[in-house]
Amino acid sequence: MAPTAQKRIPPRLSQDAPPGQVLVGRNAVASEVRALMGRFQVSQTALSQAIGIAQSGLSRRLRGDVPFDVDDIYTIAAYFDVPVTSIVADDSGTTAGAA
Repeated sequence: MAPTAQKRIPPRLSQDAPPGQVLVGRNAVASEVRALMGRFQVSQTALSQAIGIAQSGLSRRLRGDVPFDVDDIYTIAAYFDVPVTSIVADDSGTTAGAA
């Protein structure tokens, strides 16, 4: 039996990515959250308090050291009043893992 092909999840381009580098996974989510923080001029302290985690924990997530969990992403989307898909969608607007 032939092995099944794994679905390739398209990478997310980010203005935070160095030239020629693409961010994927936790780094893409962190990049989108940093972009929202900049757009709305929200500090790490304010966002960490809003989502109920320590500022140091948010900092680790924003660096990509620790992934944002689903609850974090939903809370952040609600805080900024944006759709969750704006944080986790690829450039075509398709959510990661969608068929």
